[in-house]
This record gives sequence, structure tokens and C-alpha cells, in this order.
Amino acid sequence: MKKIIASALVLSTLIGGGHAAEAKSQPTCKIEKSVDHKFPNIKNQKTIDALKHLTYKYKGVGIGTTYAEVLKKLGAPETISYSTSEAGKEVTAQFGSVMISAINQTGKGGYNQAKVYSLEFINQGDQRTTRDDIKAMLGKPTDTMKEKYSLLEVYNDFSISYKIINKRSEIIEMAMTDLSKINSKYKENNTSRIKNQKPHKFTAKELLAIRDGSIISMA
Repeated sequence: MKKIIASALVLSTLIGGGHAAEAKSQPTCKIEKSVDHKFPNIKNQKTIDALKHLTYKYKGVGIGTTYAEVLKKLGAPETISYSTSEAGKEVTAQFGSVMISAINQTGKGGYNQAKVYSLEFINQGDQRTTRDDIKAMLGKPTDTMKEKYSLLEVYNDFSISYKIINKRSEIIEMAMTDLSKINSKYKENNTSRIKNQKPHKFTAKELLAIRDGSIISMA
């Protein structure tokens, strides 16, 4: 099933001007061997509240953590992508079930100084959590998008994707994203076709369009 939570790699391509960075700009800090990274257990109110308020830490990594610290805490990534654009230097790396996206918008330093703006968690069979297990703790979503076999629910900066099997909704992905960073990426890129330069609240439909590589026009 195709992913429907916005990924940083697609975002960096969408905003234009992204290209592979020179090797000399890539992180060179010493990193430890990769460790096992699994989908978090979110069957408790404290964890859900932290995810919704962007304060959740995965093994010490959260919104605002530098990429250099990510490597120290999580070890070597399984996959990694570097890109640059007018918005800044961006790195996207996957550590098992966890996808980290970070961007350096200061104009100084390199990828090691990039700060995490998104943590995406991919359920690779680590646990079977259904919507019924957590819906009371989540509260009312700010937006939803339902298809025949999938459901995306958005809670401002936090989103959850479910697969629907026999009327049972099981979590396949969830993401905690500082959307203000995404908005600033669009604002700073002069090649963007987005019309609205004010901070924009992304809907479930727009997040899906970003994931699919569509250009969003915000009136």
C-alpha cells in the first residue's frame, strides 16, 4: 500500500531546486553501529499527548535535535538522502521503523547542523494497534481522508495512517512534523508555485498531494 503521510524526501523534491549535495558537505562525524529501531508503543495517553504536542523523544531524538546528535543516538542509518535547495540543506535518513528528516536553514554549516523537523514511524509488523485501541486518547482529528482500504487522520502536527481490513483499522504509519518548517521551506523557495505566503494549515488532502508529488496551489 502506498504511503500517505508526507515524507521529507518528496517534500524536498516538490519545493524545487533540490539536488544531490557534494560529498564534502556530507556528515563525517563518528557514528556507532546501527541498533534495532521499532515502532513505538502508543497505547498510553502520555505518549500520544507528547506526539501531538511535538515533545515526544525517540531514544533522545525529537524536533530540533541536530543531525549530528541523531547519528550519535540512533547509530548508522539504513538509507540516507541529501538534498539542497533555496530553502536549505536537508537530510532524510531511515533507522529501521523510524524516518528522520532534518533541515539546515541558517545558511551556515552543513548537514550535521540540520535540525530535525519530522519523525515518521513505519509499522513493519512490530505491533498491531487498531484505531479502537487509541481513539479515545486521540480525541477529535482536525482533518481526515478516507479511501476504500486506508484512513488518514490529522491532529495538527501529528498524523496517523491506517489500513482497513474487514472494517478493522490498523496503524501502518504515524508522523510528528513541525509544519512551520515546511511552510518556511515553501516561503523561502522563489521557484515555488504556491500562492499563499502566509503560514498554512495543511489538510489531509494536501498532505496526500505532497506525498504523491503534486503541486499544491493555496488560494
